[in-house]
Amino acid sequence: EAYVNRATVKNDKGEFKSAIVDLKKAIELNPISPQAYNNLGSTYNDLGYPIEAEKCFKKSIEIKPNDPENHTNLGVAYEYMGNHTDANFYFEKALEIDKNYHNASSFLAFQYFQDGDYTKFQKKYKYRMLQDKEFNFIELKHSKSYLEIKDLKDKHILAYDEQGIGDEINFIGLLPLFMKKISKNISIVCSERLLDIYKFSFPNIPIYTRKEVKNLDLSFDCEMPIGSFLELIDLKNEDDFPLDSYLKTPPLVTEYWKKMLSNIFDGKKIGISWRGGATPSQQLKRSLNLTELMKNLPENGNYISLQYGGCEDEIEEAEKNTGRKIIHFSDIDPTKELNNQLSIVSNLDHIISIQSSTVHFAGALGIPLTGLISVSPDFRYGRDSEKSKMYKSVNFIRQHKIGEWDSVFNNLNNNFANFFNN
Repeated sequence: EAYVNRATVKNDKGEFKSAIVDLKKAIELNPISPQAYNNLGSTYNDLGYPIEAEKCFKKSIEIKPNDPENHTNLGVAYEYMGNHTDANFYFEKALEIDKNYHNASSFLAFQYFQDGDYTKFQKKYKYRMLQDKEFNFIELKHSKSYLEIKDLKDKHILAYDEQGIGDEINFIGLLPLFMKKISKNISIVCSERLLDIYKFSFPNIPIYTRKEVKNLDLSFDCEMPIGSFLELIDLKNEDDFPLDSYLKTPPLVTEYWKKMLSNIFDGKKIGISWRGGATPSQQLKRSLNLTELMKNLPENGNYISLQYGGCEDEIEEAEKNTGRKIIHFSDIDPTKELNNQLSIVSNLDHIISIQSSTVHFAGALGIPLTGLISVSPDFRYGRDSEKSKMYKSVNFIRQHKIGEWDSVFNNLNNNFANFFNN
């Protein structure tokens, strides 16, 4: 048990290989520990080794056949392998064991969305809110939950932020569809970083931050997380999707960056973002080596880093190894404010990004973006198409096997070889 617990701590820190050593030791000490096998399988999944994970989960199921967790995790392994049929089988098996095992319901919802079965998706998507430690879901508790209201038609609704900043931007794009079908009587609570952007973009909608809403002397029929728009709008109407641009940046800030970038660059400008993910596991799957990325882009290009966090050393190394110049505005921190970051994005000709908030920034602003997408991404990225369902300006180059980026880089190289010559 001590080895299993220590491995859990190591996994949370991203020390996956060391965690595997501990879990194998736990199995050596107790060969019939379902938790050790289950955790070992999860660690292999985190590392991108689903075949090894499959063996561990099957062993865990053999020892403890009525545990919904190991069936769900086996389904995730099959999803990483691209085996969607078996993935669904094990998610459904988990729910046969425990109909209230909400992780399995959420994974099934994501599968239904990618299959285009939106009716089943909308029935199960609400269960994302009941998963432990999976989402940044903090209720306002200003009004009763929308789940307590039988009919939301024309109700006075307070919709609040959930998940990450990119998700928040994605979901606000569904606001017109929600108002058309459910209710025009709606107010929005957003992250402080988005307040100015939202007020420019939706001037006729009451917009508040969480701090402001605490002092509101207003009553609402109910409140709901903004991601729940997906449960209630018409997802089948092809005229509504993909979304056109819907965000507007502050005019003065936007004009400033237009002049600034014109002074630095002559010709087309490409923004790049190469790291993403909130957890070590996500970061491992969604991140690229900047040097390898730049080797597959034209040497004579104009490149702007949209990466946030400490990335100066990576940029310096990539410039040295590839001969490409990358401009990085280190004083801009999109984790604190977004007016400048989004205004820069709005002045670019194209963006190349892994799965991250940058994809949502570009799509919401209508800026062309090429997404370099790993195996089994977030469900909204779809499964196979090169076109985004969510955004008109976004296209994808997809990874075919988890952890292997060579084919993605080859396609990227071919697509952008003459970009700066036209």
